[in-house]
Amino acid sequence: MAVNLINSADIEITQTGDNIQLSTTVDIQTLESNVSTNTSNIESLQTYSTNEVNTGKVWIDGKPIYRKVVQTTMGSTINSWNKIVNLSIDTLTRKDGFWVSGTDKYPIERSYNNEEITIYYNQNGIYEMHNYTFVNNKNATLILEYTKTTN
Repeated sequence: MAVNLINSADIEITQTGDNIQLSTTVDIQTLESNVSTNTSNIESLQTYSTNEVNTGKVWIDGKPIYRKVVQTTMGSTINSWNKIVNLSIDTLTRKDGFWVSGTDKYPIERSYNNEEITIYYNQNGIYEMHNYTFVNNKNATLILEYTKTTN
């Protein structure tokens, strides 16, 4: 006598004595398509580019999260907002990065011995401000993740 162990729309597993049989009605092309789509989603989660990339992630308001790597130069004046990039965004969900002095790399946003670098954003772009001249005109790389305003 056969006993159904699992019976769903796509898979059925039955056992008769010591024999277990698997039957499936899953379409191989559908599986291949799903694997291809999922691989694409995984690749976008791992992609860092100076072009905007949809990460496949979704913010708490349901909007897709995008990622962009921005290579820029820090401002030349302390205690003054320097626009780093024109980028129209709704919510900045993550910011990472570093600035470079010689061969040394330092976190882009930091507070150390009263030395500060701050990143600010609004609908017109991303800005930085620092309060020590050592950072003036240094190269920087930012990794930004954000949502965009949708109508």
